[in-house]
Amino acid sequence: MNPMRQPWVALVTLVFLLLMGWAQVATYYPAMPARMATSFDLAGRPEGWAGRDEFSLTYAGLLLVIGAVFAGLAWATKKIPAGLVSLPNKDYWLAPERRDETCRFLSVYLLWMGNGTLVFLMAILHLVMVANWSSPPELGPSLWGPLAGFLLFGAVWCVLLCWRFKRPRGD
Repeated sequence: MNPMRQPWVALVTLVFLLLMGWAQVATYYPAMPARMATSFDLAGRPEGWAGRDEFSLTYAGLLLVIGAVFAGLAWATKKIPAGLVSLPNKDYWLAPERRDETCRFLSVYLLWMGNGTLVFLMAILHLVMVANWSSPPELGPSLWGPLAGFLLFGAVWCVLLCWRFKRPRGD
């Protein structure tokens, strides 16, 4: 069986990434300026500022919220009424004889989207830190690589989801 389709692999990866994100904050914290640029315009120039404590707590909390949202959605897939689920060929895939398998797949798939989102956020924190180590702080074009990667990941995620839930032949 493919380990990428195992719920425990996806969940352990999510927890690992969450811990790595918090370790990243703790590692960067001593090198953070007291007042740091926290948001940037499209040209990479700072437009928002915060203290290092506020930034660190916000970032660590954001990681926790993202992890909890995706883990919670994965857990809730079996409990969500079919009427609230948006899925290609929903009536077929959520029929009683296929619902458990469908929910299991969706749970794992949601966890992997959470993992991708955490990796993206960790890349953004790194870029924000590097930007704050220069004077004046400037993000520059470095954001576009991780953003393009995350958008590509999301697009592939959506295509694979639609492919997985296409109507089987003969049905």
